[in-house]
Amino acid sequence: MIKRVGLNSILLFFITALMGFSCQNSGFQLSDKALNNQLSEPPPTLNEPADPLPEEPANPSDPSDPADPTDPVTPPAPLDSKPTGGQGGGLGYRSGQCSNGREYIIYAPTGYNPQKPAPLLLAMHGLGDNFNNFANVVNQEGWKTLADKKGFLLMIPAHTNQIRKSFMHYDSNMSFNASATVAEGKSLLDCVYYGVGSYYNIETQQIYWMGFSEGATFSNYMANFLSGQIRAVAAYAGSAPRNSDIVTRRIPIYYIAGTSDYNFGPIQAQSQQWSSHPIKRDFVNAGHDLLRLDDLVSPEVVWDWLSQTPSPDPVKSEFR
Repeated sequence: MIKRVGLNSILLFFITALMGFSCQNSGFQLSDKALNNQLSEPPPTLNEPADPLPEEPANPSDPSDPADPTDPVTPPAPLDSKPTGGQGGGLGYRSGQCSNGREYIIYAPTGYNPQKPAPLLLAMHGLGDNFNNFANVVNQEGWKTLADKKGFLLMIPAHTNQIRKSFMHYDSNMSFNASATVAEGKSLLDCVYYGVGSYYNIETQQIYWMGFSEGATFSNYMANFLSGQIRAVAAYAGSAPRNSDIVTRRIPIYYIAGTSDYNFGPIQAQSQQWSSHPIKRDFVNAGHDLLRLDDLVSPEVVWDWLSQTPSPDPVKSEFR
Protein backbone atom coordinates (compact mmCIF):
# COMPACT_ATOMS: atom_id res chain seq x y z
CA MET A 1 0.00 0.00 0.00
CA ILE A 2 1.29 3.43 -0.87
CA LYS A 3 1.92 5.60 2.21
CA ARG A 4 -0.08 8.82 2.32
CA VAL A 5 1.87 12.01 2.79
CA GLY A 6 0.83 15.63 3.05
CA LEU A 7 1.84 18.39 0.69
CA ASN A 8 4.19 19.84 3.34
CA SER A 9 6.35 16.71 3.33
CA ILE A 10 6.20 16.62 -0.46
CA LEU A 11 7.36 20.20 -0.53
CA LEU A 12 10.29 19.50 1.84
CA PHE A 13 11.32 16.52 -0.29
CA PHE A 14 11.43 18.38 -3.58
CA ILE A 15 12.31 21.97 -2.87
CA THR A 16 16.03 21.50 -2.12
CA ALA A 17 16.67 19.40 -5.20
CA LEU A 18 14.60 21.53 -7.55
CA MET A 19 15.64 25.01 -6.49
CA GLY A 20 19.30 24.29 -7.23
CA PHE A 21 18.83 24.19 -10.96
CA SER A 22 15.35 24.63 -12.30
CA CYS A 23 14.43 28.20 -11.42
CA GLN A 24 17.55 30.28 -11.92
CA ASN A 25 17.90 30.11 -15.67
CA SER A 26 15.80 30.95 -18.63
CA GLY A 27 15.11 27.26 -19.35
CA PHE A 28 15.77 27.15 -23.08
CA GLN A 29 18.36 27.96 -25.69
CA LEU A 30 17.20 27.89 -29.27
CA SER A 31 18.78 28.85 -32.55
CA ASP A 32 17.54 31.88 -34.45
CA LYS A 33 16.06 29.62 -37.12
CA ALA A 34 13.95 27.89 -34.45
CA LEU A 35 12.74 31.17 -33.03
CA ASN A 36 11.79 32.51 -36.44
CA ASN A 37 10.41 29.33 -37.95
CA GLN A 38 6.65 29.26 -38.40
CA LEU A 39 4.27 26.36 -38.71
CA SER A 40 3.57 25.55 -42.33
CA GLU A 41 -0.10 26.35 -41.87
CA PRO A 42 -2.03 28.39 -39.33
CA PRO A 43 -3.81 25.88 -37.10
CA PRO A 44 -7.61 26.06 -37.21
CA THR A 45 -9.27 26.53 -33.85
CA LEU A 46 -11.22 23.86 -31.98
CA ASN A 47 -13.85 25.03 -29.52
CA GLU A 48 -14.23 22.60 -26.63
CA PRO A 49 -17.79 21.63 -25.73
CA ALA A 50 -19.06 22.55 -22.22
CA ASP A 51 -17.42 20.79 -20.58
CA PRO A 52 7.30 -1.91 -5.01
CA LEU A 53 10.02 -0.35 -2.92
CA PRO A 54 12.81 0.94 -5.15
CA GLU A 55 16.22 -0.66 -5.38
CA GLU A 56 19.14 1.31 -4.03
CA PRO A 57 20.30 3.83 -6.66
CA ALA A 58 23.02 2.44 -8.87
CA ASN A 59 26.41 4.09 -9.27
CA PRO A 60 26.27 7.03 -11.68
CA SER A 61 26.67 6.12 -15.31
CA ASP A 62 29.85 6.93 -17.15
CA PRO A 63 28.86 9.85 -19.40
CA SER A 64 31.04 8.40 -22.16
CA ASP A 65 28.70 5.39 -22.34
CA PRO A 66 25.32 6.89 -23.18
CA ALA A 67 23.60 3.62 -24.05
CA ASP A 68 23.07 2.65 -20.38
CA PRO A 69 21.21 -0.62 -21.14
CA THR A 70 18.72 -1.96 -18.63
CA ASP A 71 17.86 -5.56 -17.77
CA PRO A 72 14.94 -6.99 -19.76
CA VAL A 73 11.57 -6.43 -18.14
CA THR A 74 8.65 -8.79 -18.59
CA PRO A 75 5.65 -6.68 -19.54
CA PRO A 76 2.35 -7.12 -17.74
CA ALA A 77 -0.69 -8.48 -19.49
CA PRO A 78 -2.23 -5.67 -21.53
CA LEU A 79 -5.27 -3.94 -20.13
CA ASP A 80 -8.42 -3.34 -22.07
CA SER A 81 -8.25 -0.33 -24.35
CA LYS A 82 -9.67 2.91 -22.93
CA PRO A 83 -10.11 5.26 -25.90
CA THR A 84 -11.71 8.67 -25.64
CA GLY A 85 -13.70 8.09 -28.82
CA GLY A 86 -13.37 11.69 -29.99
CA GLN A 87 -14.47 12.60 -33.50
CA GLY A 88 -14.19 15.55 -35.85
CA GLY A 89 -10.70 16.83 -35.10
CA GLY A 90 -9.31 16.59 -38.62
CA LEU A 91 -5.77 16.05 -39.87
CA GLY A 92 -2.77 18.36 -39.58
CA TYR A 93 -2.35 21.17 -37.07
CA ARG A 94 -5.25 22.43 -34.99
CA SER A 95 -5.37 24.83 -32.07
CA GLY A 96 -7.81 24.64 -29.20
CA GLN A 97 -8.64 25.62 -25.65
CA CYS A 98 -9.80 23.50 -22.74
CA SER A 99 -12.52 24.56 -20.33
CA ASN A 100 -9.92 25.69 -17.74
CA GLY A 101 -8.49 28.14 -20.26
CA ARG A 102 -5.48 26.03 -21.24
CA GLU A 103 -4.57 26.52 -24.89
CA TYR A 104 -2.87 23.92 -27.01
CA ILE A 105 -1.73 22.97 -30.50
CA ILE A 106 -2.23 19.42 -31.71
CA TYR A 107 -0.98 17.64 -34.81
CA ALA A 108 -2.91 14.68 -36.22
CA PRO A 109 -0.70 12.60 -38.55
CA THR A 110 -1.57 11.82 -42.14
CA GLY A 111 -2.54 8.23 -41.33
CA TYR A 112 -4.77 9.11 -38.38
CA ASN A 113 -8.10 7.25 -38.42
CA PRO A 114 -10.65 8.30 -35.80
CA GLN A 115 -11.98 4.75 -35.76
CA LYS A 116 -8.63 3.54 -34.36
CA PRO A 117 -7.41 4.89 -30.98
CA ALA A 118 -4.04 6.64 -31.35
CA PRO A 119 -1.18 7.15 -28.88
CA LEU A 120 -0.54 10.73 -27.77
CA LEU A 121 2.76 12.49 -27.08
CA LEU A 122 2.66 15.65 -24.95
CA ALA A 123 5.58 18.09 -25.41
CA MET A 124 6.26 20.71 -22.67
CA HIS A 125 8.40 23.80 -23.17
CA GLY A 126 10.94 25.24 -20.71
CA LEU A 127 10.93 28.35 -18.54
CA GLY A 128 10.43 31.54 -20.50
CA ASP A 129 9.23 29.87 -23.70
CA ASN A 130 5.66 29.52 -24.92
CA PHE A 131 3.67 26.77 -26.59
CA ASN A 132 3.44 28.48 -29.96
CA ASN A 133 7.21 28.81 -30.27
CA PHE A 134 7.78 25.32 -28.90
CA ALA A 135 5.42 23.94 -31.55
CA ASN A 136 7.75 25.47 -34.15
CA VAL A 137 10.76 23.89 -32.45
CA VAL A 138 9.36 20.35 -32.27
CA ASN A 139 8.16 20.75 -35.85
CA GLN A 140 11.66 21.78 -36.99
CA GLU A 141 13.29 18.96 -35.04
CA GLY A 142 11.34 16.28 -36.89
CA TRP A 143 8.61 15.32 -34.44
CA LYS A 144 5.84 16.13 -36.91
CA THR A 145 7.47 13.93 -39.56
CA LEU A 146 7.94 11.21 -36.96
CA ALA A 147 4.28 11.43 -35.96
CA ASP A 148 3.36 10.79 -39.60
CA LYS A 149 5.73 7.80 -39.71
CA LYS A 150 4.73 6.26 -36.35
CA GLY A 151 1.07 7.26 -36.17
CA PHE A 152 0.90 9.16 -32.89
CA LEU A 153 -0.87 12.40 -32.06
CA LEU A 154 1.44 15.25 -31.03
CA MET A 155 0.17 17.85 -28.56
CA ILE A 156 1.96 21.01 -27.42
CA PRO A 157 0.09 22.53 -24.45
CA ALA A 158 0.31 25.94 -22.84
CA HIS A 159 0.85 26.28 -19.09
CA THR A 160 -1.71 28.02 -16.86
CA ASN A 161 0.88 29.58 -14.51
CA GLN A 162 0.01 33.19 -13.68
CA ILE A 163 3.36 34.02 -12.00
CA ARG A 164 6.06 32.65 -14.29
CA LYS A 165 6.24 31.24 -17.81
CA SER A 166 6.59 27.59 -16.81
CA PHE A 167 4.64 24.47 -15.89
CA MET A 168 6.57 24.50 -12.58
CA HIS A 169 4.97 26.77 -9.99
CA TYR A 170 6.86 28.97 -7.52
CA ASP A 171 5.44 31.70 -5.34
CA SER A 172 6.49 35.32 -5.80
CA ASN A 173 9.25 34.82 -3.19
CA MET A 174 10.56 31.87 -5.29
CA SER A 175 9.42 29.20 -2.82
CA PHE A 176 8.31 26.05 -4.63
CA ASN A 177 4.54 25.62 -4.79
CA ALA A 178 4.04 21.85 -4.82
CA SER A 179 0.25 21.88 -4.72
CA ALA A 180 -0.06 24.25 -7.68
CA THR A 181 2.45 22.21 -9.70
CA VAL A 182 0.55 18.99 -9.02
CA ALA A 183 -2.70 20.73 -9.94
CA GLU A 184 -1.09 21.88 -13.21
CA GLY A 185 -0.27 18.27 -14.12
CA LYS A 186 -3.67 16.90 -13.21
CA SER A 187 -5.53 19.62 -15.09
CA LEU A 188 -3.34 19.00 -18.13
CA LEU A 189 -4.26 15.32 -18.10
CA ASP A 190 -7.93 16.26 -17.75
CA CYS A 191 -7.52 18.55 -20.77
CA VAL A 192 -6.20 15.56 -22.72
CA TYR A 193 -8.96 13.22 -21.56
CA TYR A 194 -11.99 15.46 -21.88
CA GLY A 195 -10.91 18.37 -24.06
CA VAL A 196 -8.65 17.09 -26.82
CA GLY A 197 -10.13 13.63 -26.33
CA SER A 198 -13.54 14.92 -27.37
CA TYR A 199 -12.14 15.67 -30.84
CA TYR A 200 -9.53 12.92 -31.24
CA ASN A 201 -9.76 9.23 -30.42
CA ILE A 202 -6.88 9.01 -27.93
CA GLU A 203 -5.76 5.69 -26.45
CA THR A 204 -5.49 6.79 -22.83
CA GLN A 205 -3.35 3.78 -21.91
CA GLN A 206 -0.68 5.20 -24.25
CA ILE A 207 -0.09 8.81 -23.21
CA TYR A 208 3.57 9.83 -23.27
CA TRP A 209 5.15 12.98 -21.82
CA MET A 210 8.33 14.74 -22.89
CA GLY A 211 9.78 18.10 -21.96
CA PHE A 212 12.80 20.36 -22.20
CA SER A 213 14.49 22.03 -19.21
CA GLU A 214 11.72 22.96 -16.74
CA GLY A 215 9.33 21.14 -19.06
CA ALA A 216 11.47 18.05 -18.41
CA THR A 217 11.51 18.74 -14.67
CA PHE A 218 7.73 19.03 -14.75
CA SER A 219 7.35 15.80 -16.73
CA ASN A 220 9.71 13.95 -14.37
CA TYR A 221 7.90 15.46 -11.36
CA MET A 222 4.60 14.15 -12.72
CA ALA A 223 6.26 10.72 -13.04
CA ASN A 224 5.83 10.72 -9.26
CA PHE A 225 2.25 11.90 -9.01
CA LEU A 226 0.82 10.50 -12.27
CA SER A 227 3.01 7.41 -12.72
CA GLY A 228 -0.04 5.17 -12.99
CA GLN A 229 -1.52 7.10 -15.91
CA ILE A 230 1.52 8.15 -17.96
CA ARG A 231 2.97 5.41 -20.19
CA ALA A 232 6.56 6.79 -20.24
CA VAL A 233 8.52 10.06 -19.97
CA ALA A 234 11.40 11.61 -21.91
CA ALA A 235 13.30 14.32 -20.00
CA TYR A 236 15.55 16.60 -22.04
CA ALA A 237 17.99 18.68 -19.93
CA GLY A 238 15.92 18.43 -16.77
CA SER A 239 15.02 16.05 -13.94
CA ALA A 240 13.24 15.68 -10.61
CA PRO A 241 13.83 13.47 -7.55
CA ARG A 242 11.85 10.31 -6.91
CA ASN A 243 9.57 9.99 -3.87
CA SER A 244 8.77 6.36 -3.09
CA ASP A 245 5.80 7.45 -0.96
CA ILE A 246 4.09 8.83 -4.06
CA VAL A 247 5.15 6.63 -7.00
CA THR A 248 2.67 3.84 -7.67
CA ARG A 249 4.19 2.35 -10.83
CA ARG A 250 7.68 1.82 -12.28
CA ILE A 251 7.22 4.20 -15.16
CA PRO A 252 9.89 4.07 -17.92
CA ILE A 253 12.02 7.22 -18.07
CA TYR A 254 14.51 8.34 -20.74
CA TYR A 255 17.03 11.05 -19.78
CA ILE A 256 18.75 13.04 -22.53
CA ALA A 257 21.25 15.64 -21.30
CA GLY A 258 24.51 17.34 -22.20
CA THR A 259 27.60 16.75 -20.09
CA SER A 260 28.39 20.48 -20.28
CA ASP A 261 24.86 21.50 -19.26
CA TYR A 262 24.91 23.71 -16.14
CA ASN A 263 22.29 21.32 -14.73
CA PHE A 264 24.19 18.11 -15.55
CA GLY A 265 25.25 17.28 -11.95
CA PRO A 266 21.69 17.34 -10.54
CA ILE A 267 20.30 15.58 -13.63
CA GLN A 268 22.84 12.76 -13.34
CA ALA A 269 22.32 12.39 -9.58
CA GLN A 270 18.52 12.54 -9.68
CA SER A 271 18.30 10.10 -12.58
CA GLN A 272 19.95 7.50 -10.33
CA GLN A 273 17.03 7.73 -7.91
CA TRP A 274 14.87 6.15 -10.63
CA SER A 275 17.16 3.15 -11.25
CA SER A 276 14.50 0.66 -10.08
CA HIS A 277 12.49 1.73 -13.14
CA PRO A 278 13.05 0.86 -16.79
CA ILE A 279 15.49 3.67 -17.53
CA LYS A 280 17.79 4.89 -20.29
CA ARG A 281 20.32 7.71 -20.18
CA ASP A 282 21.95 9.43 -23.11
CA PHE A 283 24.51 11.85 -21.69
CA VAL A 284 26.14 13.44 -24.70
CA ASN A 285 28.55 16.19 -25.71
CA ALA A 286 26.19 19.15 -25.50
CA GLY A 287 25.09 22.01 -23.30
CA HIS A 288 21.61 23.20 -22.39
CA ASP A 289 20.52 23.14 -26.01
CA LEU A 290 17.54 21.18 -27.30
CA LEU A 291 18.52 21.45 -30.96
CA ARG A 292 21.95 19.94 -30.25
CA LEU A 293 20.42 17.16 -28.12
CA ASP A 294 18.00 16.26 -30.92
CA ASP A 295 20.90 16.21 -33.39
CA LEU A 296 22.82 13.73 -31.21
CA VAL A 297 19.85 11.60 -30.07
CA SER A 298 17.24 11.44 -32.79
CA PRO A 299 13.53 11.80 -31.97
CA GLU A 300 12.93 8.39 -33.55
CA VAL A 301 15.37 6.73 -31.10
CA VAL A 302 13.57 8.40 -28.21
CA TRP A 303 10.07 7.55 -29.43
CA ASP A 304 10.95 3.93 -30.18
CA TRP A 305 12.35 3.47 -26.65
CA LEU A 306 9.36 5.15 -25.03
CA SER A 307 6.78 3.20 -27.00
CA GLN A 308 8.54 -0.21 -26.94
CA THR A 309 10.00 -0.37 -23.41
CA PRO A 310 7.76 -2.39 -21.08
CA SER A 311 7.17 -1.80 -17.39
CA PRO A 312 6.39 -4.58 -14.91
CA ASP A 313 3.41 -2.49 -13.83
CA PRO A 314 0.49 -1.73 -16.14
CA VAL A 315 -0.79 1.71 -17.03
CA LYS A 316 -4.18 2.38 -15.44
CA SER A 317 -5.95 5.18 -17.22
CA GLU A 318 -8.46 7.10 -15.13
CA PHE A 319 -10.43 8.23 -18.16
CA ARG A 320 -14.12 7.84 -17.39
